[in-house]
Amino acid sequence: MGKEKATRPPSPVRATGSRPGTGKPASPSRRIVIGCLVGWSDSGKTALAEATLRLLSGRGVPCAALKVTKHPGDRDAPGKDSRRFFDAGAETAILGSGELHLSLHREAPPDRDFLARLFPEARVVLVEGARIEGAPAVLVAGGAESAGELKFPLDTVDALVTDRPALAETARARGLAVLAPLDAEALSRFLEAWHGKRS
Repeated sequence: MGKEKATRPPSPVRATGSRPGTGKPASPSRRIVIGCLVGWSDSGKTALAEATLRLLSGRGVPCAALKVTKHPGDRDAPGKDSRRFFDAGAETAILGSGELHLSLHREAPPDRDFLARLFPEARVVLVEGARIEGAPAVLVAGGAESAGELKFPLDTVDALVTDRPALAETARARGLAVLAPLDAEALSRFLEAWHGKRS
């Protein structure tokens, strides 16, 4: 049996705002698939995101990721150059060194429009550590054995990532999708199906 050739999805319509470097306005109708990975630190969120990004990018799907942390470091601390630029009125400060550039923006908490502006080329965006309104919350259980050990109650999320049979059964009984750790294929299918039902 021959290998099936993976097909690239249609090129996404540009997001609202201007495409970087072009000044051309973008359409607000671009469909973006967003998945929010939440859970305790070291539960496996980053590993699942990494596996999913690798899977999708290997199929030619434009992907992006946003890590939201409560510990952003000292880039915006008083006295730092970036803070001085912001205090002087800059909307964006970019720190550069060689091929790596860090772009700092002062924004309200992220939402769908922000992600579309931030990642104008992306078809799929994975957000680690935050919830986005209108996007599914995928709770990564890590080593949790019971619902009481999870970071969030099961009735506040849309899917659970676990390899514990009893916990998986509890989640299914509540109508949640249950995914195995590092199952990038299952996560990508879940996200497409979830957004497809709401489009």
